[in-house]
Amino acid sequence: MAGKTFPVGHSKYNPLIIENGNSYEWKVSVYDSITADPPQNTTGAVNVTWQIEPSDNPPASGADSTLQFDIANQVGGASILLLMAYSRYRHGSKNKWILAGCRYLNHCTVMGNTRTVKVSGLTEFCPYALARTGLPLPIKLISFDAMKISSSSSRLSWELAACCSSAARFEIERSTDARNYSLLTFLPGSETNRFYAYTDTRLAKGITYYRLKMTDADGKISYSNVVAVINDKAGLLITSLSPNPVQSQATLSITNAGTGPVQFAIYDLRGRVVQQWQGNTGEGSTTFTLQLGGLREGVYHLLATGAGARSVYRFIKQ
Repeated sequence: MAGKTFPVGHSKYNPLIIENGNSYEWKVSVYDSITADPPQNTTGAVNVTWQIEPSDNPPASGADSTLQFDIANQVGGASILLLMAYSRYRHGSKNKWILAGCRYLNHCTVMGNTRTVKVSGLTEFCPYALARTGLPLPIKLISFDAMKISSSSSRLSWELAACCSSAARFEIERSTDARNYSLLTFLPGSETNRFYAYTDTRLAKGITYYRLKMTDADGKISYSNVVAVINDKAGLLITSLSPNPVQSQATLSITNAGTGPVQFAIYDLRGRVVQQWQGNTGEGSTTFTLQLGGLREGVYHLLATGAGARSVYRFIKQ
């Protein structure tokens, strides 16, 4: 499909171009407003919402969208540094603005007060808006992992759902007993990057535990799940299962000294197996999503067994 220009707008002319749209029928409209997620407001946002709807949503493959707006009289105005497209999902529990793409202002087409920004490969279509990095986006951690890379070092990496403020702070804390943590190092937040990594070059023998202390731009503090590295020939450790108590779905983090299959079994307090399965793990931390909605309310033990090692973790089902 060749590029199609939609001559739309509300109080101002804000045409939109759809490219690589797989010959679907498209509906596009523009509104002069943004509904922000509480407790945020629209400070730092371009005060325009684009509604984009293909006849088949989501489409079989992504389409490219070019958004145009007039920078005059917009909230944030000429101070916009980094443009980010956000999509508000209309289904499930994902009724939040999330990052859909980033573009620097100097990569935009500029004609007087008119700015255009192209975001490629969009796969979910509903309302979109644009914001600058000055908007205080909260930290939302997607993953935090640890991997042994040598007998004396490990690599820690984490991913965010969206770029955060440069005023945010990530502190890596380390422990040898999973109770007493000390600061290893810290990294500032990034307005242009969702991926972070750090190499610990002083990896001790045995088990080393890591967690992230995350301080948002507004001072709010939160912690990641705990991950671990086993610096030995063999070993297996369940580092966390969250949330605990669990209602239906939980995230399991497990650390293996090697690679290979691990057998999992959930026991009730009478010692009966109520659920079992097998999963493959790599060296370092591995994350699994568990569906536990079928369990009755009560206390359970999760047993992981592999490569001559085992680990048990107690959790509560509500």
